[in-house]
Amino acid sequence: MDPAIKHLAMLVEDHPYDYKDFEGIIPKGQYGGGTVIVWDEGTYEPTEPARTKKTRNIS
Repeated sequence: MDPAIKHLAMLVEDHPYDYKDFEGIIPKGQYGGGTVIVWDEGTYEPTEPARTKKTRNIS
C-alpha cells in the first residue's frame, strides 16, 4: 500500500460475524458490489466520554 494514495473508510451497517474475514469481489449489480478489503481489525476505545443531548451545548 502506498501511503500517498488516499482511501475512504466509512461506517457501514453491521454484517453477520461470518463475514469478518471476507476479502474478495462482490459482483457488480449485487448489494455491496465491488472489491472488499479488510483494512483494520481490533478493538476501539474512545478517548473521551460519549456526548449525549444532556452533555452537548445546545442553544
